[in-house]
Amino acid sequence: FNSSSDMDSVASDNVTLSGGEIYPTSGTSATYIRPTKTAADEVTTVYLLVVGEALPNATFSVSSDNGNTWETVVRSTKTSLTVNGKLLRIKILMSSANVRIKSVALLYS
Repeated sequence: FNSSSDMDSVASDNVTLSGGEIYPTSGTSATYIRPTKTAADEVTTVYLLVVGEALPNATFSVSSDNGNTWETVVRSTKTSLTVNGKLLRIKILMSSANVRIKSVALLYS
């Protein structure tokens, strides 16, 4: 996470992006949503890689239709999407003040 362009500041809630990581601004609940990335082809499967701290206190979701439908994914596990599309977004729900997300990579096909 290098700049504010890595976060949808309108859709995200109670998230701080600082020092190359994201975390709850205050309290224990925060929602991070990444801006839309357009894939060249329709996406049917995803694989999410995450580096950070207190990751069991975070839930990860992916959308391939620009956030209309969110599908929960498990880190480091190949997931077949039920809704296929080209407009990819990532959502992270943090449920602890200790969550620190340093890096997120979404592999897809």
